[in-house]
Amino acid sequence: MVSLGDLARYREQYNERQGRPKAGSEEVPFHRATKGNGHRNGKLVGGGGGGGEDLPRPRNYTRAMACYTQARMLHPDSGHAFHQIAILCSYQADYFGQILNYYRSLCVDHPFTTASDNLVHLLTKVLEASKTEQLQSSDPNASNANASNEEEAPGLVIERFKRDVVKLHGMWRVKRTTEAELAAHTEHTLSRFNKLLAERVLPIGLIVKVYVAALGAHRTISVLARKSTSTDGGKRNKAHAQKMEGLVLLHIMELHLCLVNLATEQLTLDAITTSTSDTPSGVGLPPPPLPPPAERITAVLRRVLQTLRVASKWLLGNQDYLYRAANPDKSPPPGLTRTLGEFWPAYARFATRLSTMFPKDDVRDIQKVTLDEDVELAGFAPLKKLLKAPEKLPVGIANQAHPNEEYLLRIRDVLKDLYALVKSQMNPLKYQNGVYTSKTESASKITIASSMLAQPEATLPLTIQSRTDVIAAPGVAGQLRASEDDEIAS
Repeated sequence: MVSLGDLARYREQYNERQGRPKAGSEEVPFHRATKGNGHRNGKLVGGGGGGGEDLPRPRNYTRAMACYTQARMLHPDSGHAFHQIAILCSYQADYFGQILNYYRSLCVDHPFTTASDNLVHLLTKVLEASKTEQLQSSDPNASNANASNEEEAPGLVIERFKRDVVKLHGMWRVKRTTEAELAAHTEHTLSRFNKLLAERVLPIGLIVKVYVAALGAHRTISVLARKSTSTDGGKRNKAHAQKMEGLVLLHIMELHLCLVNLATEQLTLDAITTSTSDTPSGVGLPPPPLPPPAERITAVLRRVLQTLRVASKWLLGNQDYLYRAANPDKSPPPGLTRTLGEFWPAYARFATRLSTMFPKDDVRDIQKVTLDEDVELAGFAPLKKLLKAPEKLPVGIANQAHPNEEYLLRIRDVLKDLYALVKSQMNPLKYQNGVYTSKTESASKITIASSMLAQPEATLPLTIQSRTDVIAAPGVAGQLRASEDDEIAS
């Protein structure tokens, strides 16, 4: 299938018919209207035979992409097809698509090693272009103009964010930036990610791709950090990779923290009523009853659920690695201890709200279907054996389930992962009386509102008073226990 894709790609590359560019070029030629070229009074005039010039058109690599996609579905453990897809992305100057597929090509059981050199070459090119662009755009008026353009053009906002992500990956891999530059750009990228998530600008597919690309960067850099070498240059590269491995891990946890904080804000009755109704509830009135499970998933939460599930699987499968990386005796990366100190309490609050908003009876009988991310990420080493790889990998995923069922299935999977995390000794997460907490939090910080005790389960207010307080709803959250007998049926 890869060879068939190559043939289709070559055929299109050297096809100059119907207004395509010259062989070997991807740029669509400028078309100028000429005398005797066109139609007059409904009749074709000018030229001979077929008459008239064809309008210019870009090359179409749909057949090649179909072959490569079929190849990676048939053999997800091979990186060859992903590398060829990256080549197609290069024709469109899609740098983010390139690095993502290079990572996919390398993070499999049978990597396509050529992708490593191509990845470094691309990232070097991006960094050089970025420095040139910075020099040319040093005018503050130009910066203000760019900022105003971003507000008016969502497509431009997304493209700039993708360029920022690619630049960050280049800083990790290519030793051409200072620590201060890397820290500043990392903070800028995370801030943009958080803002665009909240504003619902980023497409659902791009959100998960940003996270997966970070996992791919971490995997490839960690391989370099453990590579044996005897030369001085090799030792320097290894030392650099070991340092970057910790920084990429820190970035992965910060991305997850952004997702968790955003999701937690959506797991309240206020967020649900705002999402499902334009009429606010009156002040002093009792809270409205909980809507059906699918209607409790706000529009913002729907956009991040896919990535939250992927991140939950990676977190569950890498607890021991995180535990070792954060060990004070092992000189953890700067900022990792602080970020984990923020992450686990935030994850506990998210877990309490999620389990309260979606009791086990509401998600127990969800139909099992093949989720998009399970198929798309089949063979990806950082998530292998963590996602549910289907026995047969079709090119087109045609689930018969309603999309709401898929969202609820993702929520059920995250809840199951929470139970497994609580049982582990490799993380500070614990569970008691319907409340998830982090061991770093004192028991005095856990508050259960007494006014909620007399309320029926369906009308329990789901609110958190402060960053350090976790308010649970007795009777609802209390139904969820971290014991084997009370887990959600798989």
